[in-house]
Amino acid sequence: MKSWLKAITIFIFVALAATGAYGYFTLFHRSPGEYFEQDGVRLFYSDGGAGEAVVLLHGFSVNGDLNWQLNGLAPDLREDYRVIVLDQRAHGLSSKPEDPAAYGAEMAEDVVRLLDHLGINKAHVAGYSLGGYVALKVAAMHPDRLLSASVLGAGWQDPEDAQGQAMFDGFEKLAAQLESGKSVDPVATMFGDETHKPTAWHRLQVRLATSLLGNKKALAAMLRNVRGLAVEREAVAAIDTPLLVVCGELDPNFISAQKLRDVHPSCTFVSVPGKSHPATAMSSELREALFDFLREHPGTP
Repeated sequence: MKSWLKAITIFIFVALAATGAYGYFTLFHRSPGEYFEQDGVRLFYSDGGAGEAVVLLHGFSVNGDLNWQLNGLAPDLREDYRVIVLDQRAHGLSSKPEDPAAYGAEMAEDVVRLLDHLGINKAHVAGYSLGGYVALKVAAMHPDRLLSASVLGAGWQDPEDAQGQAMFDGFEKLAAQLESGKSVDPVATMFGDETHKPTAWHRLQVRLATSLLGNKKALAAMLRNVRGLAVEREAVAAIDTPLLVVCGELDPNFISAQKLRDVHPSCTFVSVPGKSHPATAMSSELREALFDFLREHPGTP
């Protein structure tokens, strides 16, 4: 770990120690939950509230609580919905396979397996960042199991064009860095341009998460099979599940979000002015867009 990162890490831990219980909760406390198992992979989830089911999928290198508890979305959604927060494989309390074949489309299948495990026929699925790309894959593969799909802080990349190919090559480089024991910059680095770059805070968050919370070899294996989450243009255009896309205008993923809107113009598209990737996750705009969208697309009684 570079000396500057060590210094910042020590500072953050001192600050967290000074805040006592809140600091502990921020990094290490987990909501009560349960496990289910599929082919030797144990997946952790929490399940609470009542009503239509909403499955929440977190971003890269974090876990369900860090993505959905700290911003208050999971607790607030539970007032009207049954909310299921999944730790995706390679993350949180779930299994962390180190074989790339365990990832890709398997991450989308985990959502359906979870619904089967809980006896739920259809659910809303909402994902942030990595979780958004998984949610889009579920919408393309299993539309019969969804009431709606929300792609938040994420979008779509064409796996057939030059930019998409370059992006996948970039993921291979990040995987190699993780395998060598290094922390990495956000995967969103691969999506942006000169005007859409990760902020310093975003970079620090991901570097700390991959240093302190993650299994680097498992995260690397996941990145080596990101191609398995790709969705062809025709499949995106054919999605008939109600689709919400929300992204901050300063987020590197914003370009991908615009591409998704262009390929699927009937989606509900919400851009969040002046917000970066981390800021959008905590924003009132994201909250309002998601709550409004869920209310506007209830399941059939």
